[in-house]
Amino acid sequence: MSVLLIGVTHRDLPLEVFERFAVTADDTPKLLAALTARDHVSEAVVLATCNRTEIYVKAERFHGAFEDLRDLLVDLSDVAPDRFLPHLTVLWDEEAIEHLFSVAAGLDSAVLGEVEVQGQVRQAQRMAEEEGTLGPTLELAFRHALGAGKRVRTETSIAHHTASVAQAAIEIARDRLGDDGSLEGATVAVVGAGKMATSMARSLSQAGSLVVVANRTAARGAQLADEVGGRACALVDLPAELATADAVLCGTSSTETILGVGQIAGALAHRRAARTAAELVIVDIAMPRDVDPAVDELDGVGLFDMDDVARRTEAGLDRRRDEVASATIIVEDEVLRYHNATTARAAGPIIASVRTRAEQLRLLELDRHASKLEALDDDTRALVEQLTKGMLAKWLHQPSVRLREQAGTLRGDRLAEALHDLFDLP
Repeated sequence: MSVLLIGVTHRDLPLEVFERFAVTADDTPKLLAALTARDHVSEAVVLATCNRTEIYVKAERFHGAFEDLRDLLVDLSDVAPDRFLPHLTVLWDEEAIEHLFSVAAGLDSAVLGEVEVQGQVRQAQRMAEEEGTLGPTLELAFRHALGAGKRVRTETSIAHHTASVAQAAIEIARDRLGDDGSLEGATVAVVGAGKMATSMARSLSQAGSLVVVANRTAARGAQLADEVGGRACALVDLPAELATADAVLCGTSSTETILGVGQIAGALAHRRAARTAAELVIVDIAMPRDVDPAVDELDGVGLFDMDDVARRTEAGLDRRRDEVASATIIVEDEVLRYHNATTARAAGPIIASVRTRAEQLRLLELDRHASKLEALDDDTRALVEQLTKGMLAKWLHQPSVRLREQAGTLRGDRLAEALHDLFDLP
């Protein structure tokens, strides 16, 4: 049984193709159930972010599981296989584990070292656990991957030099709005109330902007607006808000377009009537996109998407790359720890069987001498019980340690085989 990863990234596919593979939080339970219903898959985790959709499974056979996952991706996206298969990430066993650890550490992100991905990996693990598709194999892998990510961010400065996707979006808006490098006093609409939108709203509030939160769920939007000292509006009222807004930052998980050409054109007409000559800046980091790409053709609009965010962050990567070597060493160390834990876990059932067999023999011997033991007082019988258990524990301790140390090696296999024979294990 091994781990198979199959996925697509924003980096490898045109945006209009990649967004067809987007998986929302509402879609995930159904996809997880479909995955584990397949013959060759017994565990599954779906990691979906603004720049990647990856499926991790515990697989019986590589080819069977690959075909299962490929077919599911076709069903999910309605994209012909020949359009995405050449760009598909397919990793098996150790390579899949190493990739997961690099992702959790922020080394494979659109923005190198970004902090958000750590939470996204944790959320993917939690979702699979809630849906009953997280078994011991993937649980161990994701737990150690999160440990790797935490160490990288604690022991290196890679996150200190990194602009997250949300921060990069804000920087684009800030630079587009004026030359003073400030968002203070600007009215900025934030569409959504999830993690990305919340991060943007908080940063904007700290920068002194008036934040208008537009969200499909009114209560959640109002809660975020209260938190950042802004105000909330319904999604249907968003076009009217854009008549006076300086910028709009979009980051929902909606599968439908939030702002179309007609809505933006209407907002622009109101801006012209009010003699607002300033460009309406729109930064869309949602996946699928919240804003119809055709909006970019309208006069008076500056529309930016994930491609622009990626280009924006590229310029500041030099200082972050200085930390990559140190981060990579940590990831490699954590991968080794994971493999040690895996091999130790593999030795566990054999050790448990040996201890069970030894306990059976101990009880048989005590039973054989039961008549003599009955003549003893309670304290002495308890002492005999304690002594025999202690002798077994000490006698089995060193073999257990050796087997765990050698698990996964040729010597470990020989030790396991010898224990099977010596103790007549099933």
